[in-house]
Amino acid sequence: MCDAECRVGDVEVLVKFNAACDEWGLDTIPAVLALAMDLTERGIEDFGVRFGQADAYVTASEVTATRSGVGDELALPWHEAAHRH
Repeated sequence: MCDAECRVGDVEVLVKFNAACDEWGLDTIPAVLALAMDLTERGIEDFGVRFGQADAYVTASEVTATRSGVGDELALPWHEAAHRH
């Protein structure tokens, strides 16, 4: 699950993330979000979200759904996103 992969352990944040994903019709286990965090941490590309960042974790659902900014890339299946880097 992304909450473990993304190192977000706050239950309230996880509930907000799941509710936002439900609202936007998104999968709640986005491997692409964990990939984006890893690429950001490694300095390969800045997706604006790092492991354990609760606020950015929740915001990622809206950015992905609206495909705004880095959301266009976050909306891709993980294997397509991974091949771009």
